[in-house]
Amino acid sequence: MNEVRLPSTWSLIGGDAEIGAVWAAVIDGALFHIQLPGGTPIAASLGLEAQCFRGSVAVPGRKRPARHLVAVSAELAKTKSGADREGARTILCGDDPIFMLYRVALRYGLPVVPEWAPWFMRELSQRKAIRPLTGLGCSPVLVNGNKPTFLKWIGRALKHGLIKIPGGNGSISWKLPAHFLGQSQRESL
Repeated sequence: MNEVRLPSTWSLIGGDAEIGAVWAAVIDGALFHIQLPGGTPIAASLGLEAQCFRGSVAVPGRKRPARHLVAVSAELAKTKSGADREGARTILCGDDPIFMLYRVALRYGLPVVPEWAPWFMRELSQRKAIRPLTGLGCSPVLVNGNKPTFLKWIGRALKHGLIKIPGGNGSISWKLPAHFLGQSQRESL
């Protein structure tokens, strides 16, 4: 059985006792045995300093609500927008090129346009700066690089004509995959 520390998030629904037990194990950095459909069993941990969020979910037909736990590894928590701007790893929940460029640019405050997404993907692939992660219901990826690295790539690509700054003034319109954002968020981009 493989043993890994997953830079990820887990979401569980259960009763008070089950959620309490998993919460305690996550906080202690314990190992869990996980088997994804069609996959090899692995022993996994969210690592030390994982964050947990608990809530309740009303279930029609049940007298008591089910309990919901979301656990996030410390590494994943640092990849949110505005967090750990010096970090050199970004974990994304999807591998769509436009989404990836948008999220990396948002995290590091990079001056980019959506039309650069194919170029950005080629750069990530050629520099071996992207790696797929295991996911259930998504295609997560790990992107290696930081703001100075990405700015250097952008500068070099502009100099060699691989990407161009759009002419004219105005706002930039991002057309992100619908499943990544709610309707109200899509309208404000």
